[in-house]
Amino acid sequence: MKVGGVSRRWASISALYPKEVRCPFQILRFARTHMMILNRISSYWLCQIVGWGFVTLTYIFLGYTFRSLTESAVIKLALFILAGFLVTHFFRWAVKQLNWLMLPLEKSLPRFLMATILACVLGGLLVTSAVICLEFIKVVDSDAGIAFNFSTRLVMMTMDLGLYITPWVLIYYSYHYIDKTRHQQLDTRLPRQ
Repeated sequence: MKVGGVSRRWASISALYPKEVRCPFQILRFARTHMMILNRISSYWLCQIVGWGFVTLTYIFLGYTFRSLTESAVIKLALFILAGFLVTHFFRWAVKQLNWLMLPLEKSLPRFLMATILACVLGGLLVTSAVICLEFIKVVDSDAGIAFNFSTRLVMMTMDLGLYITPWVLIYYSYHYIDKTRHQQLDTRLPRQ
């Protein structure tokens, strides 16, 4: 029996769902819209989010396992991840602006090496400065009562960030180098018309 053009059975089922998603076709449209959003995200952003998300989850797991996951540690972790994310994104932007990916290997490799060192130092400087400021205003606790001077903290944070930024740079450069080589090979194989 139909009530207002809709069967009672469908009316009772559709009442369970939000108004925006009452028709099966609307559910499919809803899912398709969200899949289109995921398809619009570039592989770079997906890799950035997944990579730094994995680092975050690893640190949280280790902190939870060794019972060192305090509020202060979470704030420091957030600063670490944010700095890593920003520095690697800035690194990518600079590489694209300076067109280093178009250079031959022997010219681009030293530039990438120097830029990687600079990115690690910049990230270390960001995190160390932010942590010292937060310790000064008593938002975070200092590291287990051990008093390190600024330069020691900077070197430690630079090395720590370097463990993540260096593989990031290697993967980024390798991906683009292989992609460029593959395109060059395809261009030489295509017949000229």
